[in-house]
Amino acid sequence: MLIGSSGSAETAAVKSAVADWSKSSGTQATVTAASDLAQQLSQGFASGKPADVFYLSADQLSVYSGNGSLEAYGDSLTNKGDFYPSL
Repeated sequence: MLIGSSGSAETAAVKSAVADWSKSSGTQATVTAASDLAQQLSQGFASGKPADVFYLSADQLSVYSGNGSLEAYGDSLTNKGDFYPSL
């Protein structure tokens, strides 16, 4: 998981939450706090090896969805009715 962090408290909270999720799900996951999120995310996509999960600012959504880097999977969710239509 690639995150843009506001500081050590946020990074620690995300790492703790991910560690708890990893333990309960049995799926290994790591957290990387980016020093420059936009650049590191762009480099990940350019190399063909982006992070599986990442923070994405609203202004970057159109960039990555427009170039085919993001997959619209919402309609495939079994609980899609749990989300507001605009999401």
